Amino acid sequence: MLATRQQIKDRLGVGAADTEFDTVLDTVLRNVSSLLAGEAGRILGGAACLEKSTAVELLSPSLRDDVIWLTARPIVSITEVTEALYGAHATATALVAGTDYWANLAAGRLTRIGQWLAGDETVSATYIGGYVLALPWVSGTSYVAGDAVTSVGVVYECILATDGTTVPADDATHWTAQPTWTALPGDINEAAIQQSQFYFERRVSLGQTSQGVQGASFQNYAKDTLLPGVRETMRHYQRVL
Repeated sequence: MLATRQQIKDRLGVGAADTEFDTVLDTVLRNVSSLLAGEAGRILGGAACLEKSTAVELLSPSLRDDVIWLTARPIVSITEVTEALYGAHATATALVAGTDYWANLAAGRLTRIGQWLAGDETVSATYIGGYVLALPWVSGTSYVAGDAVTSVGVVYECILATDGTTVPADDATHWTAQPTWTALPGDINEAAIQQSQFYFERRVSLGQTSQGVQGASFQNYAKDTLLPGVRETMRHYQRVL
């Protein structure tokens, strides 16, 4: 998700030990994360791809195109890129990075050495892309495996639970550097916090209460206008076509 439950609780002035609305907050965050991804056009196969995930994307270059843009940027790694007519990607030979195309991972841009095969869904890209919610590392904070933090400009992944005070760079037992991961920009994180706070405070009018909300969704979300500042923030991260 694009924010943490605790960030929303801090903004609302709710203590960490007060768990009455935890399920509601989780529901809010899931929906807000999807809404913000949709506002930026970061949707593939009906699923949000603003956050790091594996993507299989079919692209349709026009005649003489030498540049195509992937939706789930920034790119973490590329598994395979193929060109094929009539959707025959399963039997197509994979293109070679640096020989057949160049990849700008941060921008999500693939530049063909020559021109892309024009047509409907003639290019298939399998890759991992999207941002990682990695907040600044704080000494003495408890972390569990899978958490991500930033420290001295580097993103680290927690590989073993820890509540120690050793900086990640000096603690290979608990942390591993992930140089190809890109931390979620702070303005997106702030936008998610603001929008989540707004929806939570309107939960009664949205038909949401603190009871019986397991698996619930806010069907009125799509009808509600995003906060102007949130909409403006996401405009800067819109998908490049």
